[in-house]
Amino acid sequence: VKYSLTEVKVPNARRRRSLPVVTVSGTYYDIGYDVKLLGHTIDAHKIFLNNLYVVRGEVTECIPHEVFTALCYPGLLPGSIMGYNSHGLLYTVNFLHASHLNPCGIPRTIIARALLVADSVLSVRAALRCSGHGLADALSVNFVLLQKKGFDFFYNIEASPSYPPRKESEINLATMTQQYYTHCNSFQRLSIPENDLLQTACRARADTLQNMAKPKSKQDVINALGDFSDDSYKIFTDFDERVITIAVIIIDLITRTMTMYVDNPRTSEPTTIISLDNN
Repeated sequence: VKYSLTEVKVPNARRRRSLPVVTVSGTYYDIGYDVKLLGHTIDAHKIFLNNLYVVRGEVTECIPHEVFTALCYPGLLPGSIMGYNSHGLLYTVNFLHASHLNPCGIPRTIIARALLVADSVLSVRAALRCSGHGLADALSVNFVLLQKKGFDFFYNIEASPSYPPRKESEINLATMTQQYYTHCNSFQRLSIPENDLLQTACRARADTLQNMAKPKSKQDVINALGDFSDDSYKIFTDFDERVITIAVIIIDLITRTMTMYVDNPRTSEPTTIISLDNN
């Protein structure tokens, strides 16, 4: 197996000020005639701040070879945040919080890694359906196929352990044809019991995004992902507690570049801009 690691020189984030805790992440789309963006906030334990990495991988011990770019947490399989493969599949992942887990299911980080070889909507569905086992825990995947005609169609798929239990996941696939779309860490379409403790923050963030004016530019998307208007549940969570927003990524689907911020994108410059064309 061959892997090539792209080392990204990322300046350290500034010192975070103290604010209330919130434990969600979100994804934001903006589709216009000349602006096609996928934005994503990454919230995680503060130990991951300044410790994300980008891997460009090539797996040669299979036919066809796997070629992909992924944004990764240290110690986890690639694909659990963002992935882009040689078939043109570009996706981001939100973890969801189902109340009833599947102890015999496949961990969602492994399923997210499997998406790095998907080449169609059907193969994404099949990976998340996970027939024979089902998922161990829930996730939401936002994706687009850049090498297909009509890639203006974004997709969101919610996947969760079945309840009552079955040997395959519950899934719901939606095609997003509206001008913009948001998804936080809660189910929008599947009727799955959720962890109530985490849903207050998720719903507050979703309400904040829905109450914003419709975005008309890239700067509007940046402002949305850096929003801190809610005193308790900010979109960009910036505090000195256990969970923080460790990064914001904005992927331009026209130029095929990923811009990363480790501080609030409203008030800081990008830390790095990565081309996705090398796949």
